[in-house]
Amino acid sequence: MDKIECGFIVFDKSERSLRGLAPLVAKNQETATFVTQWIKSPNEVLLWVLAVHPEKCRVIAVPAAQDLLGGALEEFADDLGEKTYRTRIATGPLPPEFAKAVRERWRKIGGLTADAT
Repeated sequence: MDKIECGFIVFDKSERSLRGLAPLVAKNQETATFVTQWIKSPNEVLLWVLAVHPEKCRVIAVPAAQDLLGGALEEFADDLGEKTYRTRIATGPLPPEFAKAVRERWRKIGGLTADAT
């Protein structure tokens, strides 16, 4: 498998997602204000980009979950550039069928998934 250089987790506002998000926020207090604002906002999805030293983790709000299948992942890939090919997505907090579609989209863009064949 290719070397993983970066990774990100997709969260929605379900109870399961918020439980998974809490430990990340606790370890990265600088994200707390943004995450709290996201929870209160109409934005449905949060991308948590995992930190790889010396970079800090970052969080990105996405207006609608369906945007992940309609261009948001491509925009994120454009931002990553060549790192896309070494960036793994995690979608565990999402509903299974939607998570599968998001992983397939990321794989088509050139990113890595845990279930890549």
